[in-house]
Amino acid sequence: MRLLNGRIALLSLDPDRLRRFAVPASTAWLLAECMEAKGKEALWTRQKPEILKALREQAVVQSAESSNRIEGVPPPHPARR
Repeated sequence: MRLLNGRIALLSLDPDRLRRFAVPASTAWLLAECMEAKGKEALWTRQKPEILKALREQAVVQSAESSNRIEGVPPPHPARR
């Protein structure tokens, strides 16, 4: 058994070891919400891929604009956009 910051380190995903591992209720709720979100993501990926593509493209543009602003790069001229 190894300790990490005074706690037992989880070094394996062995099912027998995981059964003995206590998970706080708040963590279990968060994990359940993550699994639900993953299911919704899969549904959107199958049913509305064009919307996800448009959102992804918009996010990339906004990310680049934000990075440029942080680095002090002036925005492009409105006529060139």
